[in-house]
Amino acid sequence: MTSQPGPRLNAAFYADRVAAFLRASDDEVYALLASPHGYTLAPEQLSAWRLQLPVLRAALAEQKGDSHHFRGPFCPARETEAAMPGLMITGDTSLFDNVDEYDFRDELIRHMLVTVERGPGKVLHVRGVHMKDLASFRGPVFQVDRDEANDAIVLRQVQFRFWPWDSSESAVASLEDLLRTAFEDFYESLSRTEKGWFAKERDCVNRFVMGHLVPRCSPGAPIEHPAQIGMEIAVKMPDGRGSRPASPKDIVIWDSPFGTCWTPEMEPLHAPLAVLEWKSQHPTGPSQNTSNDEAWLRDFCEQNPASDGYSVSLAWTPQGLLREISVKRCRTGKWNNAWFRRPL
Repeated sequence: MTSQPGPRLNAAFYADRVAAFLRASDDEVYALLASPHGYTLAPEQLSAWRLQLPVLRAALAEQKGDSHHFRGPFCPARETEAAMPGLMITGDTSLFDNVDEYDFRDELIRHMLVTVERGPGKVLHVRGVHMKDLASFRGPVFQVDRDEANDAIVLRQVQFRFWPWDSSESAVASLEDLLRTAFEDFYESLSRTEKGWFAKERDCVNRFVMGHLVPRCSPGAPIEHPAQIGMEIAVKMPDGRGSRPASPKDIVIWDSPFGTCWTPEMEPLHAPLAVLEWKSQHPTGPSQNTSNDEAWLRDFCEQNPASDGYSVSLAWTPQGLLREISVKRCRTGKWNNAWFRRPL
């Protein structure tokens, strides 16, 4: 019996009219990429298309300049033309604060790229950005879309990066820097919220990973792919620490997606970039002690000098606010107890 061929992992195919492609939603495009045989797009294919769709649509919109034109009261419009729908911003809305007048320098076409610039007084200039200028362009970039349900034009902010990655575009140069920035945002999001957040240790781990690590994953970043991050993932047990070959840890960060410690013979061998152990202390809960975690991490980092260990300790108020966060870092078996602490 011959198995039915699936799509190549490095290619996916779409066939339809350009106008239909420009009108289709992202989900509709993905569906056609997988048809007619009912294939499921591989994660790397879907990730690639999510990056490529805005670029491809903008390029086609420049070539097909006669479809989905928008005019309206934001700029001078002829009496015979219909009023322009409302404007919705997805991205940095501060660019549009205190604006009384929009000066559209170019006619808006669906999926084209535009930028915004402050003019005199409370005027905001909106003009097109050509694909050929993207590599040298340094201002904010938005893609034009249409929200039919709300009768609105959407300006969706996008970012483009070109190889080689410019260090000025990525202020986070190391995994240590990325983690410190993520902990800073984690603390800020929970220490000053108007509504308390009541959660246990694993909830905190999940929030930190999904809310503060995964959004920082991108090509060229210290963590390039979300699949480099594992929760409750097995790590090789340090020598002299019991008979078990491996032990699950709260957060494990690998050097490549879907990393594990296991060899083909199912022996634990490979070491990750970092291991993070967490403790969360509530006023009414039992006392949380980090000494066992820190002893384990010390031994592991001493025996695996390419791996860093982090001991994370949280303290909460009765109102569900994060009162204090302390993160110690272990490198080659030596602790930096003041690596990160808030409040200072």
